[in-house]
Amino acid sequence: MYSLAEKNKILKLFKKGESVSSISLQSNVSKSTLYRWKKLFETVKEKNKQVKILIEQGKLEEAEKLAKEILEIDSDSLPTRYQLITIYKKQGKWDEVEKLAKEILQLEPDNLLARFQLITITIYKNQGKLDDAEKLAKEILQLKPDDLSARSQLITIYRKQGKWDEIERLANEILEINSNDLPARYQLITTYVNQGKWDEVEKLAKEILQLKPDDLPARSQLITIYRKQRKLDEVERLANEILEINPDSLHTRSQLIAIYKKQGKWDEVERLANEILEINPNDLPARYQLITTYVNQGKLDEVIKISRESRKVKRKLKLLGQRVDLQSKPQQDKGIKRKADAKKEENKQNTTRNESINAFRKDIYDGKITLDNLSEYEEKISKLTPFEQKMLLAEAYTHWNLASNAVQLLKQASKLDGITDSQRKILSQAIQVAKATKMNPIARKKQWNSFSGSKEER
Repeated sequence: MYSLAEKNKILKLFKKGESVSSISLQSNVSKSTLYRWKKLFETVKEKNKQVKILIEQGKLEEAEKLAKEILEIDSDSLPTRYQLITIYKKQGKWDEVEKLAKEILQLEPDNLLARFQLITITIYKNQGKLDDAEKLAKEILQLKPDDLSARSQLITIYRKQGKWDEIERLANEILEINSNDLPARYQLITTYVNQGKWDEVEKLAKEILQLKPDDLPARSQLITIYRKQRKLDEVERLANEILEINPDSLHTRSQLIAIYKKQGKWDEVERLANEILEINPNDLPARYQLITTYVNQGKLDEVIKISRESRKVKRKLKLLGQRVDLQSKPQQDKGIKRKADAKKEENKQNTTRNESINAFRKDIYDGKITLDNLSEYEEKISKLTPFEQKMLLAEAYTHWNLASNAVQLLKQASKLDGITDSQRKILSQAIQVAKATKMNPIARKKQWNSFSGSKEER
């Protein structure tokens, strides 16, 4: 009995065109077995070609039937399973794709392509089981340390989890392997924007433009940075470059109008507003820009003309809106009531949560909650958000001078899904207070009070 690995090795030699005699010298397999395998290889190869043609013709049911016939001839055929995966992906049969990928891994445990299929299914089709996808991607990197695709998959996983430090590490690893990789730089830009590292964003955007001079997203990032820095000449230059690449961009013209208004360049504002109206005649903001321009230029006749045109456009848009409103008024009334009820319920829940938070904090400082009975009190805050729970428990540990426990909880809170920038700022302040072991209890409580009572941040 020959192993699958040995059989696959010999099949690869057949693919290279080597003869039975040559292969028999390189292996312990008998010539009779080699002739049988060669015939099997040629049959399967021919049938797989037919499957491929059927897939290209969109005859998926016929392709599936033929592929299954091939597996009856050669149950170990990996190429046929890949063909079936292609068929099932086109049909949206993700359970079948998953089954086949797992079969391939049983036949060939080190198979990378099967793992990639499973990662894709896990991320997008299998209820977002990201831990499983992460495990598979890491297995690929163990088998092939320089694999860029596995790192890209991990970046996708970590973006869904908000793990920006991990994304930064992986993107930099990709750039070490391939210094010209643009997607890695885009991932780093997104990371640095979320971290507020604008110098790094600017550096990366410039690198992208060196590699891809007509890149629009990189210019948009630089415009955002230069607007913050009030470098209007740079914004103007970049916006004009975007219009050379994408002449129909209304947003870019609006950005230029904002700059030219600050500089008092009314002729430029007029030109750009008219260009917008050529692309979209119903654009009211462009008409209002023209009114402002003509007022500053003293062209009163033009002001009257544009004002009349604007009123006509506004009436036209309003009439369309009224027609929809009249038809859907009962539904709108119900919608307004639903929104009001939802807001009322939200306010009620916020009041209840704030009462729970204040009561828990009072019990901490009154000495009712101790390390020994903490577990009994945890149930009282179980309905709060994970962020609120960890903040309260960290405050308790800080009050008991257990700085390491408090810091650990606060770091856990920073990794929660959906954490906001303002919450991160609170966590950073809380960590500093927790570490300040020499601070007296009154001062520590005062510090916690300064950032723990806001409804919005809780």
